[in-house]
This record gives sequence, structure tokens and C-alpha cells, in this order.
Amino acid sequence: MNLQLVHEMGESVSARFRDRTLFRYVYQPDLPVEQSPKPYFHPICSLSGNRLSNLSPNDHPWHHALCHTITRVGDVNFWGGPSYREEGGYLFRNDNGRQVHRSWTRLEPGDRSVSLEHQLEWIGPDESVLLEEARGIEVTVLDDESAWVLAFSSNLRNVAGRLLDLGNYHSSFGLAGSHYTGLLMRMTREYVFPCGDPQMKILAAGGLIGVDAVHGANVRWAALTGRHDESLDRTTSIFIDDSPGQPVHWFVRDQLPAVGFSFQFDRDQRLEVDEELVLRHRLIFAEGVLDADQIEALVEG
Repeated sequence: MNLQLVHEMGESVSARFRDRTLFRYVYQPDLPVEQSPKPYFHPICSLSGNRLSNLSPNDHPWHHALCHTITRVGDVNFWGGPSYREEGGYLFRNDNGRQVHRSWTRLEPGDRSVSLEHQLEWIGPDESVLLEEARGIEVTVLDDESAWVLAFSSNLRNVAGRLLDLGNYHSSFGLAGSHYTGLLMRMTREYVFPCGDPQMKILAAGGLIGVDAVHGANVRWAALTGRHDESLDRTTSIFIDDSPGQPVHWFVRDQLPAVGFSFQFDRDQRLEVDEELVLRHRLIFAEGVLDADQIEALVEG
């Protein structure tokens, strides 16, 4: 079998293709409460074995490679690190929440694809459950082995018994540019811009090029190209929003390379009691440098 699942019970699930790790998904992490513990993917690697994700970078130790979270759920910080307020700025305020794995509902391996589903609870510092989540992860290796695809789904239901405002520090407290929320991936530092390689780019649907054009853009996909240390291989990482309704706004950083699916951007989003937030995203990790037309073909494929 080409694609294998390796389950370390009570800790993580890994996907391996021909004895190379594509990802390790740590679903029960051992993290300090100040980092708002949550499941994360790390390492994430290309088919050629180049690592793409950055776990706990020294600038933001609570950035856990690829992870799904919400900066603010009511008054609870599920992002990690200190919480921002107009008075006092960033401070630790004893308001960090955590995500807790409850059960696996699917663990299905296959020759070219695997499918995972599990149930989680989002718990506040007072131990109250604010959200229940059904999370899905599907992995597919393309037939020509030029790329692999990570499809991520999240159905989040408000079980708090009260209305919940979902926000980021820009939308909630006016901190300019701080739109980070949702699924976010910290890339390795081979994706830092600018650099001396003219083939390295940040681009997005609609002909957008560069961080200033892509950050905040309300388009279906964004992508980064990078060149790796040691191997000198180039790779392209593509981020696609398949959620119902309008596409997300993109949160993009070039000096601290990151791409995030900001499902709410300039305004807080209200989630009524028992209402469900449905998110659908795909990430494609491709070998080599792809141009916009090649990316579009993969997105539509």
C-alpha cells in the first residue's frame, strides 16, 4: 500500500506515502494553557520530503504549524498567547481556552487517499463548553505524484446557550491589520520574502501578486512558492477556500511567512445558539514552481 496511516494512540495520526511522512496530526497535544492548546499538523512535508511547516516559531511560540482556531469566541482566546485590548494592549488575561479531542468517528486508509473524522469540544477557562466541532481531514495523492491534497472541513456548533461573537483583534478592537483567525499555516523560513530568487512569489486568483495585493483579498485561492535549504528544491503551496458563500479574506505575512483563511475579517461574526459555522478548505502541496494557470487547473481539478 502506497499511502499509510500510523496511529499513535491517544496522541497523533500520521500519513505516510512510500515511507515518507506527508503530515503528523497531533490531536492530543501537551501544551501550556497560555498557548490555547489545540490539535495541529506538523511536520507537513512535500512528496519529495521537504518540510513546509514551522512549529512554535520563536516570534510566536503559540503558532502551531497548521492549526484551526478562532482568535476570539465571546471573551475567550482560542488563538493562544496574550489577548489584545485597547486598554493595555497585549496581556495575558487568564482567558485562554482549549480544544479537546473527544472521539474518532472515521479512520479510513486507502492506496491513494485517506479519510479522518473526529469530534472536539472548545472549552473556556471556566470549563464551560462553547463549541462542539465535527472535523474532517481527507488526503489524496495526485496520480502523477506531482502534488498531494489536504481537504479540511469543520462544522462548529454553538452549544454555549447564548449568542457568541466570533472575532479577531482588528474586527473586535481595531488593531490594524490583525485579521488573523481560522485555519492558519506558519510556513518554514524558506518562504520569507523578499529574497534573491525571482521565482519565489506570493500570488492569488485574479492576477494578484505580492503580499500587499493578496492580504485581505476576497478571492478563492492564494499561493506561495519557496526554495528549500539543502535540497534547493522549489515547491508551491496552494490554499483554496471551498466554504459556502463568499470566499474568505486572506491573511498573509511575508517576513513571518504565514497564510490564513480569515472567515471573518473586518467585522465580528455572530453565531446564534445552536447555529453552525461550516468551513471547507483545501491545501495543495506541489513540487516545483507553478504559475497562475497551472494553479487554476489544480484548483478546478
